[in-house]
Amino acid sequence: MALAVGPNQRLEDPHDFGCLEPIKLWAAHAQPERPLEPGAWLCRCDTCFAALQATVSRDPRCALLVRTSFDRIVVTAECLAEIWTRDSWLDPVLFHAGDFIRDIGVATGKLAPPARWWSRCLAEQVGISAAHQVVVPTRKRSWCIIGV
Repeated sequence: MALAVGPNQRLEDPHDFGCLEPIKLWAAHAQPERPLEPGAWLCRCDTCFAALQATVSRDPRCALLVRTSFDRIVVTAECLAEIWTRDSWLDPVLFHAGDFIRDIGVATGKLAPPARWWSRCLAEQVGISAAHQVVVPTRKRSWCIIGV
C-alpha cells in the first residue's frame, strides 16, 4: 500500500519514514498464556497479575510503561510485581501524590541495570540518567493538591 506524502510524491513503505511496524495491542487477560511483549496491556484483574508473575519468571527485567495523568514511568516487571503483591495495587509506583494510573503496557525498550524504575517527571528535574532508580523514590507532593 502506498502512503500519500505530498501532491506528487508517494512512498511505498512506512520504513521510508523510519517508522516501525505498527504494534498490535492486546490485553494480557485475554491471552494469559502468551508472554508479555510490546503491545500487551494490563488491567487490575487477577489474570493480568498472573501474566505479570509469569513474565517475572521468564524475564524479570521486562520493562513496563505506566502512563499516568502527570507522568510516564518505566518499571521492571519484577519491581511492579513486588509492589502489586505487597500493596494489592500499584499506587506506590507513582512519583506524584494525587496522580493516577491511566494504563499499563509493555515498553519497547529496557531499563539499564541496575535501574528498576524511571520517571519522566523526575528526569525533567534531575536529568535523564539520574532519574534511573533502583528503588521507587518517595512520592512528591503534587502541585494540584497543595492546600488540600
